[in-house]
Amino acid sequence: PDIRGLATGANINIGTISNPGGTVFLTNQYKANPDLIEGNIDVDNISVSTGFSNSLSSGSISLDSRNDINIVDGNITSQNTFDSGYINIFSQGNIIFSNSAIDVITVNGRAGNINFISGNDVFMNDSKIVNQVLSTSRQQNSGRGGDINIGGENLEIYGGDVLDPTNSTSLLIRTRG
Repeated sequence: PDIRGLATGANINIGTISNPGGTVFLTNQYKANPDLIEGNIDVDNISVSTGFSNSLSSGSISLDSRNDINIVDGNITSQNTFDSGYINIFSQGNIIFSNSAIDVITVNGRAGNINFISGNDVFMNDSKIVNQVLSTSRQQNSGRGGDINIGGENLEIYGGDVLDPTNSTSLLIRTRG
C-alpha cells in the first residue's frame, strides 16, 4: 500500500503456512480491483498435514491467481494416516514450479486430487508431484490414490539428473499395499 493506505498491487507473497487439518485458500481474485495491476501469488511452504500418527484428516490447499503462481524452493503438503485433502493450483497466467515438491500422501486412506490449471503455461523444473497411498495392511485396495490433473496451453517438464531418478522432475501416482 502507499502512504494513504491504498492498495498498489495484487501480489501475495507467502513464506510458510502451517495449518494442520485445516484449509488454506489464497486468492487475489475475490472482488478483484480492476485498477490494480495483475498480481502474482508466490509461496514457499504450505502444510495442512496432520502427520502419520494422527487420526484426523489432513486439510486442503487452494491457490487462485489473477496472474502467475510461483512455487520456488518450496513444499506443498497434505499428508495423513487416513484421508488426505486436495491441492488446487489455479492461475490465469503461468504456473512456475521449480525445485519444489507437492505431496499428497495417505496410509490406508484416500489421497485427494492434485490439480494444476493454467490459463497459459505450466513449467516444472527439478520438481516432484506425488500422490500416494501407503498400506500397512496386506489387504488389497486398502486405499485410493487421487488424480493428478495438469492443464494449460503448454506443459514444460525439464531438469534433474537422468542418472539419478530420485533427483529428477517427476509425476508419481502410486498405491502400495
